[in-house]
Amino acid sequence: MSAKKLTLDFDYDFAVLGIVSAAPSYKLCHFINSETSMCFERNEEDFSILLKGQEEPTIFSKFNFTPPNSEYYFSLIQNKGSNAYLVPEKKELDYFVIISEDYPPKVPQEVKNELAKLKDVQAVFLLPTEKIKSKENLIF
Repeated sequence: MSAKKLTLDFDYDFAVLGIVSAAPSYKLCHFINSETSMCFERNEEDFSILLKGQEEPTIFSKFNFTPPNSEYYFSLIQNKGSNAYLVPEKKELDYFVIISEDYPPKVPQEVKNELAKLKDVQAVFLLPTEKIKSKENLIF
């Protein structure tokens, strides 16, 4: 009997912003909430994932925001978790903002511009998903 291989093909129809900030996640979200039109709230449970080469799941703090009257949402998640990086090839980034599918085309650039104005944010980058090797870790 021959073995069959199941191949999964994920839809990477989301935008990714990378943030450089030394602020802890709760403090960064406080600044975002007070200085922008976004209002992130911490998830009741942190995001937990078993990454390649790890024996224990890695835990990342995660915050969400859904704009009023919209079909899309934002997730802000740490890159450095309890024992590993969510996106190891982007260790220079402290956080990611994931903008779910069905967002208006102008939204990623507008959010990037808003975040770049915050005093605790050193840099913000719009990352093409096709150039992120471990983008499957950003599907949650």
